[in-house]
Amino acid sequence: MRSPSGMATCFFAVLIVAIAGCSGASGVSVFGNPGSPSAPSNPAITTSVYVVQLSSSGGGSVLQLGAPPTRSGAPISSLTQPAEASFLSVATDSSGLIYVGAATDDGSEILVYPAGSTGPSATPARTIVGSSTSFTHPYLMTVDSNGQLYISDEFSCNCVSVFSNTANGTATPLRLIQGDLTQIADPVAIAVDHSGYLYVADAFGRSPFAPTSQGAQIEIFAPGATGNVAPVQVIVGTTAAPLLPITGLALDENSNIYVNHDFKIVEYTGTPAGSFVPTKTITPPAAETASSSLQVDINGNLYVLWLVAGGITPNISVYSATGTGNATPQLLFSSAMWTATPAAGQFGLR
Repeated sequence: MRSPSGMATCFFAVLIVAIAGCSGASGVSVFGNPGSPSAPSNPAITTSVYVVQLSSSGGGSVLQLGAPPTRSGAPISSLTQPAEASFLSVATDSSGLIYVGAATDDGSEILVYPAGSTGPSATPARTIVGSSTSFTHPYLMTVDSNGQLYISDEFSCNCVSVFSNTANGTATPLRLIQGDLTQIADPVAIAVDHSGYLYVADAFGRSPFAPTSQGAQIEIFAPGATGNVAPVQVIVGTTAAPLLPITGLALDENSNIYVNHDFKIVEYTGTPAGSFVPTKTITPPAAETASSSLQVDINGNLYVLWLVAGGITPNISVYSATGTGNATPQLLFSSAMWTATPAAGQFGLR
């Protein structure tokens, strides 16, 4: 299990977890030849990218990188962390609320800002904090279509906490998914589809509760799941084709799964109550050495964080819904758009 400080250092722009207006959305066979490069198809891209960055001096902010036509310019807004907190992660929902995970001297908290919040004087509408929350390092967040907030924290527990859309102050989760039956171990990404199924991606190796040689895995939980409950489906690999260390997971509007693993993106199609099978693969450009996190917007465009320059510099490439193989990105949010080093935490889209 990684340490909290290692998480911030190695995955400095770790996760794309939420696209407002999108779904918070089994054996694996050999993937085969990724195919020839696919041509750009001019996707409808209308979202802004929200990224958490930390400066070398310790100050932090959430930057909004502009939607068209200002996309190629500098960040169009900045939400500055309060003096007593250090920003870790960010997510958004369909109403435009901005959820920011933060560390404080006394622990951790979730700051929920109104849509359009900006600057150093922005005031959260709600703050979720306290020993009963079950999280200590809220790196992983997603929001479902009902505004319920899902948080997973591998550093305090291999679990998922679910909070109501009005949670405030010293809140207790509505639901807590935790225990041996869940098989959750080392979670690195979570997502929720339109039907309420919860998807949890475990990074390294199968759960210690059921060790095999099949690599990482994805647990799928039924809507409303709570307690020490078994998943309705587990996506794993095989000895011949392991599902290697996962760094990200996202769902599209049809609940197809996109997974970052083994320096490539694999799409799975299927149903939570049935089974998922891999259907296509996207490989990185030659200069980009690893993929870290991803998300899919409402139009099916895939946003992928690739790491370049020896894993130091993040670029966000946008691929069309039909992209496959060594695909050509339709658009690039380059690291030049956020300048402080190192950038840290989670980023999202709206």
